[in-house]
Parts: sequence; C-alpha cells; structure tokens
Amino acid sequence: MSAIRREAKHRDFKRAATVSASRVNPCLTFALRAQQKACAQFIASKNQRCDGCTIGPGDLVNIADLCQEHEYLNAFVSEIGEYFVSPHWFKQLGHTFKPGMIVVFDIEENGPVFKRIDVIFLQENGTLSLFLTSLECLGFDVHFDSYLVEKTHDGVCAPVRNLLNLHPTCHKEVERNCFLVNTRVAL
Repeated sequence: MSAIRREAKHRDFKRAATVSASRVNPCLTFALRAQQKACAQFIASKNQRCDGCTIGPGDLVNIADLCQEHEYLNAFVSEIGEYFVSPHWFKQLGHTFKPGMIVVFDIEENGPVFKRIDVIFLQENGTLSLFLTSLECLGFDVHFDSYLVEKTHDGVCAPVRNLLNLHPTCHKEVERNCFLVNTRVAL
C-alpha cells in the first residue's frame, strides 16, 4: 500500500497529458514517457563509481551534434559509436572535473602540457574517457605567474585512468581562445 496521495502519484501522467498533442494512443505515449524517465534516472543516477572516480548525472549525447562544434571528433566516430552517455562532471582524488576546465595533461622538458576538457563520456565497456582540446603554450607571463596558452584545432581522446598527471588549474580567458593558466593560485 502506498502512502503517496492519489494526485501526486499520477502527477507525471497529468503533466504528460497536458503537454502531449497526440491523442491517438495516450496509454502508449504515457508508458513510453515513464520508461524513458526511468531509464534516464537509471543512467544518470548520482554518485556512480567508475574507474576509481565518482561520476555525476549525465545525458545521452549524439556524437554527430558534437562533431559540428569540435572538428577533431570526426576521427573518433567509428570507435565510439553514434550515441554515448556524457556525465556532467566526475570527481577524482578530491577534485571535481567539468567540461571547459583546463588541466595539466602531462609534463615535458619545456613545461606542462595543457588540455581543455570538451566532453566527458562513458564508453560501452564502462570506461570513463575524455575528449580534450590541445592548447599551445605561448609562454610564461611573469607578471601573472601564469602560462599563456592558445586553443588549437587538434584534440585527443584519452581514458581517465591513463592520465597520470591530471591536475586541475585556474584559468582566465584573456581574449577569444586565449587563456592565462595558473597551476597554483586562483586568478
């Protein structure tokens, strides 16, 4: 026996009835909506664990839509598939990573290699991966104690578990596609 009031129990169906323009088969429409909602809640359930990370809720994304924004993704269409689940964030070692963040991807002889997170996604085998835009380091600004980087058209796809030096940074956009990146303090 349920403790939910009758009005609250059927609230989703009432909302669907007011929004739906199709009156041909309302039972099928409501059943499909309920299944899609349950599926979305299952896929995007909070605090899922994957590859030693905590991932947040997400969306089902069509890679063709992303290829219009990020040209380098066309190379990965055959590997990834048409649709994938894209979490809004993931947390690793106490740091929360979101799309748009600039991270230290690797450290080379001449300094850090910076990448910008474009998309976080789960592969079909359950591996948490990232699409990252490459950033070209233009130099070190002594006044701001920061690196000046510029966005390029190149990108990579990398599983999170393979990124040994993934550290968050503070960044500030100086001009379009040009950022000041500081690895220590907030700007």
